[in-house]
Amino acid sequence: RITYPLLAAVYLAPLGEVTSLDFSLFVAGPTGSQKTEMTAIAQAHYGAEFNGGNLPGNWSSTANTLEKQAFLAKDALFTVDDFAPTGTISDVQRLHRDADRLLRGQGNRAGRGRMRPDGTLRPTYFPRGIIVSSGEDIPRGQSLRSRNFILEVSKGDVDLGRLTKLQNDAAEGRLAQAMAAYIGWLAPQIASLKARMPERHSELRAKAREQRVFHDRTPDIVANLAAGWEMFLEFALQAGAITDVERNSLRDEGWQVLLGARQASIKGPGH
Repeated sequence: RITYPLLAAVYLAPLGEVTSLDFSLFVAGPTGSQKTEMTAIAQAHYGAEFNGGNLPGNWSSTANTLEKQAFLAKDALFTVDDFAPTGTISDVQRLHRDADRLLRGQGNRAGRGRMRPDGTLRPTYFPRGIIVSSGEDIPRGQSLRSRNFILEVSKGDVDLGRLTKLQNDAAEGRLAQAMAAYIGWLAPQIASLKARMPERHSELRAKAREQRVFHDRTPDIVANLAAGWEMFLEFALQAGAITDVERNSLRDEGWQVLLGARQASIKGPGH
């Protein structure tokens, strides 16, 4: 329920030219739950230098900085770490306001319009990849949360032995190599994917709508992540990493996990 959505988002992000990346992932949990390290593993697919102590975004940055960074991270994952509202009432309100601005911009695929003093328009920046955030708290508002796929992590959920192995793989560039190979595999298919992906997305969305869901955005988000998961599995199959039987089994298991995790995220932590 944690790994599948993260991995699906990792391999969905490069498909921004063929599908709408209009949601974020939010990994929530207490200190010591390894939430930052899990998001770092996902981010390391886009560069071996990324780790828990070196992520591209942090909620302590200004709203304008995060907005520009999310714009520059086109067709890639952009991690924003450490959402932990503390301090005065105004400090807490500011952080929630900044989160609403950035994550709502991701969900709406729109930026905030601004003018220069002379009345001319400034450039408008909006997220062009997928934002993955982590924190001890979750941004306020049901409408905003509906634009997020929330993954709740508790202490003990993450296998530390497997995490350490993945951290070593990430530092040695193996995850980035996998992403480089995936992008090379995708590139010749982009034109055909522009025709095929919307149709597949519609099929998956219709399938999700047959289930019990809690918000109108749920089928779209599940369909997008499922499409990313399927694309990754097809790549793994053609690379010889898995068999056809394994691909089918992982696809079906991933679908059930994504649907269940999304329903839990809409209900909210603790349910």
